[in-house]
Amino acid sequence: MKIARTLFVCLILIYSNVLVSQETTSSLNCSQVISVQVRAHYTNELLPNTVVQLFSNNNLIEEKTTDNLGVFTINAACGITYILKSKLEYFNETNKTFTTSNTNGVEVEFTLYLEQNGTPPPCEVLLSGLITDAFSNQPIPEVKIGLLKDNEQIDTTITDINGVYEFTIECSPDYKVSAQKIGYGKALFVVQELKSDEKIHEMITQLIPKQCNQTLNGQVLNSKTGKLIPNTKITLYNETNIVDEFHSSDGHFNFEIKCNSQYTIISSVEKYSDGTKNFSSDEIENTTKNISLKMNPLDEFTIVNNQQMIALKFLNFDLDESTISATIAKELSKVVAIMKKYPEMKIEIKTHTDSLGKDDYNLSLSDARAQSIISYITSSGIDSNRVSGRGYGETEPLINCSSDIIKCTSADHSKNRRTEILVINK
Repeated sequence: MKIARTLFVCLILIYSNVLVSQETTSSLNCSQVISVQVRAHYTNELLPNTVVQLFSNNNLIEEKTTDNLGVFTINAACGITYILKSKLEYFNETNKTFTTSNTNGVEVEFTLYLEQNGTPPPCEVLLSGLITDAFSNQPIPEVKIGLLKDNEQIDTTITDINGVYEFTIECSPDYKVSAQKIGYGKALFVVQELKSDEKIHEMITQLIPKQCNQTLNGQVLNSKTGKLIPNTKITLYNETNIVDEFHSSDGHFNFEIKCNSQYTIISSVEKYSDGTKNFSSDEIENTTKNISLKMNPLDEFTIVNNQQMIALKFLNFDLDESTISATIAKELSKVVAIMKKYPEMKIEIKTHTDSLGKDDYNLSLSDARAQSIISYITSSGIDSNRVSGRGYGETEPLINCSSDIIKCTSADHSKNRRTEILVINK
């Protein structure tokens, strides 16, 4: 009987050990996902970057930091009591004790509230912006920039020579920036949501240029009578090139011009010296500018720089040529007629070039042109003793603009390319 009791006790002990062993093994293989969101106690604001530590039996099991939504997740064993400790500057340290269940694979969610302790400094970000041209991608200086918060302007500045502007703003998504400059469409853009760890927020914005145009109306007048001069050729130049040409039958003309631009306009017609005017357009779109060009009637002779000369129209040689064209011959025939009218008169030919070519080449080309003119006049029955001359290249410009400081425009070059016939003895 005693043997039987002893045997029964042994069986019970063995069964109990098996149960304990199975329970321990089950606990080791059982885990759960703990998902916790951390918020401020009174404002319910999400608290990212909060350090959270998981303890069991005073041992640190794991440490994590909450994400941008104030959330962290931890894997925990089943049936274990844990302590969560949270740390965040300007908030009291908070502890929370919880015990996991014995159910494997479940996800447990709860919220951890922290009480604020003290006032954190204001969060500030440097807003650094760049304004560029939408067509050229070049930076735009002197753009007027406005900073708006909740749709009210709170600050202004202008872009520097590199198209850059800066504002110091709070870490708030409620900002907008306005940009405007004459010649461009106005722009209003939203400052994108700022990141919590952002120190400098950079923005690149493009402005679209306006197609700002104006109308130029004008008339060509006789400087002595004030009457319109018909059959006039009018040439419009910008700072470097010919923009447009117009042949006026009645002395009136009009052109479309761009805003904020510099122009030169020249009129020419037979029996008149060329009329010239420099002008600039303003920034106001769709306006009309009116000008008058006055031209002096040509007599046989004219005075230039206290020197008497035969009055001629422009002698236009072909590029790099010294050959007498039909147009030049028509003008030179007037010189021959004048010299036959005044048989004692002697003349000197002076030909000039612009400054576009090399000095030596320009001098040689102008001299060849002078000799061609002399040959034409003498072959038309004028004694060679009455005609002299040579080329001066670019050495005697009417407009001194060939230096690095003063650049020649196309109109300037055109004026410097000329032929002068000086009267030596009348």
